[in-house]
Amino acid sequence: MRTLLVLAAIICGMASTPALAAWGCFAKSSTHTWRVWNYPNRTDAVQAIIANCKTGNDGACNVVTCNDHTSSEPQAMAQWPLAKGQHLDSCFGDGCH
Repeated sequence: MRTLLVLAAIICGMASTPALAAWGCFAKSSTHTWRVWNYPNRTDAVQAIIANCKTGNDGACNVVTCNDHTSSEPQAMAQWPLAKGQHLDSCFGDGCH
């Protein structure tokens, strides 16, 4: 019986853990904002967003925030929506460099 309870606890723990957490970040410069998503770790996401931000050539890039639950463009846009008057210039997710 004890083994069955331990097994049940392990299974419940696995079911509540996200299997494929993906990292995303939001950054801004003086005139643009950037979003990246679907990176395997925070380091890769930060490197990607800084590289993308530098393409704007409009001042310093500031990484505002990153998290481990941004695996798609819709998730990134929901978390970091465009401010009024902004438009999305390009796609910067994994496989969309």
